Amino acid sequence: MYEITQHLSNWEGSLCEKIAIADVYTRNPTAYKWKAFHRSIHLREAVFWRTHDLLTQAHTLFEAGHILGSRILIRSAIESIATLIYLNQLTEKVLVDKLNFHDFSDKTSRLLLGSRDKSTKHEAINIMSVLEQCEKRYPGITDV
Repeated sequence: MYEITQHLSNWEGSLCEKIAIADVYTRNPTAYKWKAFHRSIHLREAVFWRTHDLLTQAHTLFEAGHILGSRILIRSAIESIATLIYLNQLTEKVLVDKLNFHDFSDKTSRLLLGSRDKSTKHEAINIMSVLEQCEKRYPGITDV
């Protein structure tokens, strides 16, 4: 388990604490103007923070002998990572002209800002829908 502790510690040191618009501009001087591009970067970093936190707590629970709690947190981490896989799939579809950019923009809004309880104007995308899309690329992910 020492190796897992080391990986989580290394990962924590690489988490992005701030996203400056200038950083987005240096990635692409055209795309930085698009809110969807910016939302994608924020979503990616938020998911990395969430996944790291979930896995750190899952590891702590496992070491304390709380296996069920650990498994539940690992499931949440897998669902979080599935969100990134889905985002990558959407981005790829836009790049090969299989998805309209406005639809992509809507989906990034729903992924980042969506809620199930109508507390925001964006309806959340159901995680099972996300996992079904991930299943196409990573067979068995829904079984896990």
